Amino acid sequence: MEAFKKLQTEFHEKSNDAKNASLYVDFEDGKFIAPVERITKDMLAETAVRNETFLGLMYPKLQMLLMWDREPEAAQDQVVAFMELAEARKQETSDDRMAAFNKLIGDLVDIERAKPAGKSNGD
Repeated sequence: MEAFKKLQTEFHEKSNDAKNASLYVDFEDGKFIAPVERITKDMLAETAVRNETFLGLMYPKLQMLLMWDREPEAAQDQVVAFMELAEARKQETSDDRMAAFNKLIGDLVDIERAKPAGKSNGD
């Protein structure tokens, strides 16, 4: 948890510094410094990669939320089915939670693969 918090803090500081450099004029040593003078090609490239990575990670979650909004009853059915399946796997492998988790993930993959084309959870 400590390592995660450190990484999170570094990420936010770096992102915030880049954002501020791109938005605000600074005043240092009696001179105004425009954002165009602060932002480097490396900073821009790093920000673009970071945005692509995190937006890519968020897209499936957005799709899921949109599906829940369009079809709340189907979403409710999926959540109930997931909870029942998770409980069943937990009961089967109560002495090994990692085995239960792995079995659950395998079951979910099998369920998704068995669906007709165009009917996965984010569609």
